[in-house]
Amino acid sequence: MEEQDKQPVCLYPDWPEAGGWLARRKKRAELLEHYYPKRQYEKEARREMSAVLSEFEEKFRRWYPALPDPGHSALHQGKPRRHSRGEDVREAVRLYRAKNIGYGKLSRIHDALDLYYLMEAQSAYYKQEIDKAAQAQKWIGEDHFSGFFPDVAECMQERLKGLVRSGFDTLLELQERQRQAEQTVQRLVEGNGALWARAAELASDILMYPVRQMGKKK
Repeated sequence: MEEQDKQPVCLYPDWPEAGGWLARRKKRAELLEHYYPKRQYEKEARREMSAVLSEFEEKFRRWYPALPDPGHSALHQGKPRRHSRGEDVREAVRLYRAKNIGYGKLSRIHDALDLYYLMEAQSAYYKQEIDKAAQAQKWIGEDHFSGFFPDVAECMQERLKGLVRSGFDTLLELQERQRQAEQTVQRLVEGNGALWARAAELASDILMYPVRQMGKKK
């Protein structure tokens, strides 16, 4: 409850918003009138504040076309749905087949490796988005805009903080699923007898094999 009380009051919670040039200009005019009304400020002062709004919005749109939505749906919708390591997965499975691992296990190993690399690709995406949001949040606080429209800037920063938290929580989940996929591969190649004595070592070799092959292809 105390944390909720500390949240800033956002009169324009979704600014800057997506939309055409006219719509964005209208929203800037509303912001200007609310914070620097005509009846209280000289025309020249309002002109300068209008320029601050326009300049800030233009800069912000280089980071995001609009302020990220509260549920961070755009963040999660943008994650990759597949990875680019399909050939590496197939080559790894061929190596396992050479070790006389049965086809039933090979199919499950293929799925586990496929999941491993998908989680790797999605983790890279979330790391990038978390870093971008954190940098944007820092930039907002440093830009002179925050001195003229402090509560607007604070609301924007809070929205980006939420995006960072959501992205980080998701990243932890992805890394855990990736770890489980690796363990699945290791478990599937384990067995009895001398033939499987190097099973755990082989599993690690397979997961690292694409990295070594990339060096050879060069």
